[in-house]
Amino acid sequence: MLNQKVFMNMKSQLTTQHNPKQLSKRITSSTISTLCMTVAAAAALFIAAPYAKAATAISTADQKFILAASQGAMTGVKLGELAAQNGQRDDVKSFGKMMVKEHTSINDDLKALAVQKGVVLPESLDKKNQATVDKMAALTGSKFDDAYIASMIKDHKNDIKEYKAESDKTKDADIQSFLKKSTPSMEEHLKLITAMDSVRDSNTKNSAGTNQGDNTVTNTTYKADNTGINKRDRDKDTLTPLDQGNTTSDINTTAEIRKGIIAKDGMSVNAKNVKIITANGEVTLRGPVDTADEKRQIGEIADNLAGANKVSNQLEVKKTASNN
Repeated sequence: MLNQKVFMNMKSQLTTQHNPKQLSKRITSSTISTLCMTVAAAAALFIAAPYAKAATAISTADQKFILAASQGAMTGVKLGELAAQNGQRDDVKSFGKMMVKEHTSINDDLKALAVQKGVVLPESLDKKNQATVDKMAALTGSKFDDAYIASMIKDHKNDIKEYKAESDKTKDADIQSFLKKSTPSMEEHLKLITAMDSVRDSNTKNSAGTNQGDNTVTNTTYKADNTGINKRDRDKDTLTPLDQGNTTSDINTTAEIRKGIIAKDGMSVNAKNVKIITANGEVTLRGPVDTADEKRQIGEIADNLAGANKVSNQLEVKKTASNN
């Protein structure tokens, strides 16, 4: 019985050796198995490599910076959305729209950096920043404008300080690249919001009232009347502050024209609050001014900054009555 089994095994082996198809099948199966094992091993190494690099690529201080910067960017977006919706001043609305766009871009860069460095970013605001957003959401009108401008000045000063401190400390090339790209934008934002604050300060001084003989200039006497939505704003073919461009160039042009008007001696409150809408380099001036000379001077300021062929001066002369 045992000899018969041995004989059968020997016969089977001889049959395989003399059967090319069966031999080829065994060889092919063995080759495929080996190839699959090789590919699997290579894939495992490929997947593991980035995580191994990320685990050693960032310091604790760098990680804290990325986390804090992300919270700041998300807060900037949320507050910008509120400004675009709740702001009373045209420039506050425009600045808010710009913050949504540019801080979203900054946060996208931070997200990519965090993935690269193995940092897990929260998807929502922390309690402190959410409280700030909730507080601002409860404000409307001029109170919102004043609080938003003050908040943006404070936040941008702090952010620039933190960004520069991180630039001095970090040795990570990728974080340095992010800082080199983002810090100049933050500095431009601070310039713009500071210029907007000067408009607020100027209006406050004019509304406080100054004695000139028997005449008193008060907020009631020279209240700007171009902050509401008038009939022409409802015309779909007429530009409104919501058409303000979001590019840095358009925002800068609007801010510089506003600064030029504020710096001009003798300008009325109406003149200092005219609507300045810059889109794709084209400037539209709208709203009431007290005299034809104010209209001319504002037009010249805009021409000098944007170009004479790029300004549409739609200002309306509307003499304001004064108290005697």
